[in-house]
Amino acid sequence: MERKWNDLTDEERKAFALALFGGYHGKDLSRINSFIKRNYGNPSRVIHERMSKYVHTDLYVIPESDEQPYYTLVSLGMGTGDMYIEEDDKAYIELVLYLSHAPADKEQEDFFAGLLIDLTKYPFANETAFDEGHTLEYTVLNDKQFPYDGFVFRQSRTKCGRNAAKVNLPDSETTVRFLDLIPVYKEEFDPIHQDTQGFFSWIDRECPSRKWFADVARSKRFSAPGEIQE
Repeated sequence: MERKWNDLTDEERKAFALALFGGYHGKDLSRINSFIKRNYGNPSRVIHERMSKYVHTDLYVIPESDEQPYYTLVSLGMGTGDMYIEEDDKAYIELVLYLSHAPADKEQEDFFAGLLIDLTKYPFANETAFDEGHTLEYTVLNDKQFPYDGFVFRQSRTKCGRNAAKVNLPDSETTVRFLDLIPVYKEEFDPIHQDTQGFFSWIDRECPSRKWFADVARSKRFSAPGEIQE
């Protein structure tokens, strides 16, 4: 049955209003759109969040191409919310997730879209922040969809690979940074905390050109610094 505005709770009204009016606008939206297209590819479509909490998040779907033979989801909207790395140190972040190919069906697409949208809400719901080198446990019951136990966040790079992926927004006067989500196994968390840069160097060799895919189990695992588990 269709529900009218007066039938909604206060929380539902807030969520609906955020979905309608939240996100980037004006020059900020134009600037961040151009940045995403230039560095991650042209989106084929947008997955819109219908009801929002904390921030309104849409997802840009960037299909495989000859130049980038993988499927990319980029969040759009997380960076409109303030994350506090420290008391007076705000961060504005968007997240990037890579899959080996387009989802095989709607169930798989909904799973990864839901996963990424959930992660964009996590810092605001838990009064924390994401930054390079941070890890987050993210376990699911269906390991056929996601065979890992969580993620490590890494500063994404521009298309040329030399510069950090970040964009200055003129209207809000903020700088939005993009973080790659690198899927990891539970036993890799401690070694990553011990040697984060060592892990990043290793994963660049193991999965070059951003090919750290969330839908494909990685055979090799990062262990103690300098050691690899098969």
